[in-house]
Amino acid sequence: MGHSEFVSFLWSIADLIRDTFTRGKHQDVIDRLKELRTALISAAVTGKIDVPEETSA
Repeated sequence: MGHSEFVSFLWSIADLIRDTFTRGKHQDVIDRLKELRTALISAAVTGKIDVPEETSA
C-alpha cells in the first residue's frame, strides 16, 4: 500500500466516524476506533501494508 492509498484509507475511516458520531454515541465511536486500530496493526504485522522505518530528524 503506497502513501496515497494509505491516506485514502485514513480518510475513509474519518468518513465512517463522521457518519457514526452522534450525540450519546461516544462509546460506539470508541469501539469502532479500537476495531480499526486492531485491523491496522494486523495489516502492518502481516505485511499487507508497508510501514516505513522511522528516521531521526
